[in-house]
Amino acid sequence: MAKFWNNWVLVFTLVALACGGCGQSNAKNVKQMTIAELKPEADAGNPVAQFERGLRFFDGKGVLKDQQIAVEWFQKAAEQGAPGAQDTLGVCYSFGHGVKTNQQEAVNWWRKAAEQDWPDAEHSLGIAYLKGFGVPEDKKESFKWMLKAAGHGNANAELAAGLFYETGEVVEQNYIKAVEWYRKAAEQEEANAQTSLGLFYEKGVGVPKNDAEAAKWYRLAAENGEDRGQFRLGYLYAKGDGVTQSYEEAFKWFQKAAEQENSNAQFCLGVCYRDGDGTKTNLDEARLWFQSAATNGFPKAQEALDALQNKK
Repeated sequence: MAKFWNNWVLVFTLVALACGGCGQSNAKNVKQMTIAELKPEADAGNPVAQFERGLRFFDGKGVLKDQQIAVEWFQKAAEQGAPGAQDTLGVCYSFGHGVKTNQQEAVNWWRKAAEQDWPDAEHSLGIAYLKGFGVPEDKKESFKWMLKAAGHGNANAELAAGLFYETGEVVEQNYIKAVEWYRKAAEQEEANAQTSLGLFYEKGVGVPKNDAEAAKWYRLAAENGEDRGQFRLGYLYAKGDGVTQSYEEAFKWFQKAAEQENSNAQFCLGVCYRDGDGTKTNLDEARLWFQSAATNGFPKAQEALDALQNKK
């Protein structure tokens, strides 16, 4: 699980969000305004218009893209206490969008938004404490903020809460709670959570073993492009567990995962090409995939590759 933590990449998506504490009608109206119509509202101090104007400049919608100007408008709205703008300003500081990268300043703005129960900012604070971005690394503090964000429905935080409970690193290990949080995230189309939930069903951990249910969640993850889900679904097809056995389907999903550098899938794809399972035998392709798996550190891949080389 340590590897999963280390490879977990947070992707921030800047979306137009109505800032908390502002009139709902204003939040709706600004979406219909042109960039020119937004200016007098923003100049008059309307934080919703200021935030929206910032988003237009950030994305280049109806105006020439300019992230520096976007940050100026985010700052104006954020200083008025708008949590959506505070959260977005934190993202800009964290990634250097329109402003010099400053993790401490990012944390400062995320904390302001998080103190207003803004879920994305709570999650961002959790990541900051988990990775030591702008604050000392503190996994207990990370768990605290992840749990807050998860409680407010943030899917990424729900995934993190599940992982904390699964590993038992800073909280008592509890597979039942892990399943609960993974399920919440999975139901929001979080692909990593879908795979994790599938693994729990396949292994019978925290829930009764159910290969068909595992296959269901793996399929959802696989269709969402998650490589572990693609590999596990291929594996179930190869074994005929929870699904009708099909080497052709196994090959298809192994190939998709292998193309994403999943070493397990690369090895299995090499086996398929070597043995003609789900595809025509092709020893050159088998060597290629065994080599890829070996390069990515998969055990026994080098042994399989050497065995093929001896066939020359």
